[in-house]
Amino acid sequence: MDNPDLSLASSPLQGIYRPVNIIVPIYRGVAETRRCLERLLSSQLPDDCQITLVDDCGPDDEMPTLLAAFAKFPRVTVLKNPHNLGFVASVNRGMEQLPEYDALLLNADTEVPVAWVQRLQRTLYAAPNIATVTPFSNNATICSYPRFCQDNPIPRGTTLDALDQIFQHVNTGLDIDIPTAVGFCMLIRRECLNAIGLFNVQLFGRGYGEENDFCMRAAAKGWKHKLCANTFVYHAGAVSFAGEHDTRVSDALGVLEQQHPGYSIHIRKHVLADPAAKLRQRVDLARLAAARLPVILLISHDLGGGVLRHVHELANQFADTAVFLLLRASTAHQIELSWCREHEDMRLYFHRQRDWPELCAFIKTAGVVRAHFHHWLGLADDIWQLPSQCKVPYDVTIHDYHAICPRINLIDRSGRYCGEPDSRACNRCLRQVPRIAENIDDWREKWRLRLSAAARVLTPSHDVALRLRRYFPELTCTVAPHPDIVCSPPIPALRTSKHKRPFTVLVIGALSRMKGGAILEACAVDAAKRNLPFHFALIGYAWRPLLAPANMLSVTGKYQEADLPQLIESTDADIVWFPALWPETYSYTLSAALKAGRPIVVTDLGALPERVVGRAWTWVGDWRWTAQEWNDFFIQIREQNILTFQSPEPVNRPFAPSAWNWATDYLMDEYKPATSDANALLVYADVHCKLRLNLVDRTLFSLRRATFLAGLKLRRHPLSARLASLVPVELQHRLRRWILGSLS
Repeated sequence: MDNPDLSLASSPLQGIYRPVNIIVPIYRGVAETRRCLERLLSSQLPDDCQITLVDDCGPDDEMPTLLAAFAKFPRVTVLKNPHNLGFVASVNRGMEQLPEYDALLLNADTEVPVAWVQRLQRTLYAAPNIATVTPFSNNATICSYPRFCQDNPIPRGTTLDALDQIFQHVNTGLDIDIPTAVGFCMLIRRECLNAIGLFNVQLFGRGYGEENDFCMRAAAKGWKHKLCANTFVYHAGAVSFAGEHDTRVSDALGVLEQQHPGYSIHIRKHVLADPAAKLRQRVDLARLAAARLPVILLISHDLGGGVLRHVHELANQFADTAVFLLLRASTAHQIELSWCREHEDMRLYFHRQRDWPELCAFIKTAGVVRAHFHHWLGLADDIWQLPSQCKVPYDVTIHDYHAICPRINLIDRSGRYCGEPDSRACNRCLRQVPRIAENIDDWREKWRLRLSAAARVLTPSHDVALRLRRYFPELTCTVAPHPDIVCSPPIPALRTSKHKRPFTVLVIGALSRMKGGAILEACAVDAAKRNLPFHFALIGYAWRPLLAPANMLSVTGKYQEADLPQLIESTDADIVWFPALWPETYSYTLSAALKAGRPIVVTDLGALPERVVGRAWTWVGDWRWTAQEWNDFFIQIREQNILTFQSPEPVNRPFAPSAWNWATDYLMDEYKPATSDANALLVYADVHCKLRLNLVDRTLFSLRRATFLAGLKLRRHPLSARLASLVPVELQHRLRRWILGSLS
């Protein structure tokens, strides 16, 4: 035994309740079972509480010895099954053991806090028709925290006991109806058990779904099931059924739907309504206040991509030293404020106009010490007033060229780099774009004022800083490359023999016109016509189906970021090509190629050549080249370098390495934690935990969502995708913004 001094402490309860029999069915997981029982015995159980351990003859040889040691404690009984009966039969045996007691089912992979039973009892006896009570847990489907219906770790920076204390503080006396209990920790009223009967062994055998069936049978007789909002129990999950969890859940759902028609719809309605959201948000906000860390407000769009990836990089890198709140537009009139950290799910919603004073008040109450703009697309201009109204400084990170041109990426109507002409040419271009009526000089003056007022303007590359200073010469920019590469990439090396055929050119990413989708297609077609010994491979997809011979161009389709290193490895490509036709500001796909140590070819535009300065096995080509010129260049690389094993001269650009260090330079000395009022914050959970839309907004939101989903389906069809490619770029851009709800 790890702790031989464990004892059964007591804590008196007010009121008259039935005594409780805690039933722990045990099959496998010696370490988990030991932790469970040690926590259970030290959790200040009521004086009349009994514990029944049901040994279901599992595969662990050490389990009988462990249970024999715990059997020596007062009021602990060990029942050993004659052979493995399964979870359901073991639970039933435990519930029959003490017929005058309420039954409290507890999985052997749980850990309980202090005085937890008493809180469950208070909820159970709050009304005579309450059949079951379930606490919150990290892994309990509809009772999960912090993310609803997901398997969560204990939130970073806290412990089970500290978290449970927060639940007690903010949710005392609160509970909600739930459609079914969750069997990991489930207190059952004896009167209900007597009326409804035990769990159904015949239907649910070894386990999963038996408590749902019981609860549905009870509900049909008028009994209710409650979530006890002021208690949190840790649940590891799937220890006994390791390796077969998904299959057993799927089978159980089929049986439940057969036994209780409409069961799935009943559960889905509860999930969509999510009445526990407010209860979870209250805990989120109390944890935020208890963190005692500086709070930084990140402001961005909601379109994903590299911007959102960088935002999450920062939040995760500094998760132990700062709290990051992410503000973005959720609809045309709603602003979403979330806790930007892995595994968190705090979301508050504010109407852009009606709730503006409350948004400012929340930012002050939460103790925000600094704002950091990453993108503002979809947010009204008044968002720039937020830092001054909340009396905090702000930084700006430049991820694209929106400050220079409302078309964002410096591309012309053909989807290629515009060359940054004079103001008259810029205005002619803007007049061709729907809903952009700005004069380019007025636009840039507006952005000059915004950027000049920033405490820091951060750019991911020297190239971005130089372009900005062409238009804002007084601006001081700090070059701060994204922190996704934390150490020097491997020295590149050839991955092919000189006799290998064909010569493989790899391209990575979601290719639009400006990212080189059309030039990739043209190169594959040209190589086929000229019978070149080439093969082009695209890890990702293009904005439309690429029309090239299958033997000359292969496309993987959409991929998961975590799978990219293995996908690059599996191609065994001779070179990785980045055919960008616009001045990229960073490129995470280039980072992936650098980490893979592959030979790389980039265009001489934007940040790409800057990022490969001094690197062996690297080439730079002219972004204006035709497909034939690119293929001629690849032939030259193959014959002069690959086949001869001779690396070209390293790329030479007049850029000194950035001195910026995220770890030491980002969080400034004045980022001191401000005092936040936990009780004042709780009000926002009660009022702002759900997206609130009026009839018009709700209709537009639904229409946009339906259009978006329909568009995804059409995009997959070759004919409709081909037709879509004929739509002018400006109109595509306008439609995309409308669909995503970013037009006010």
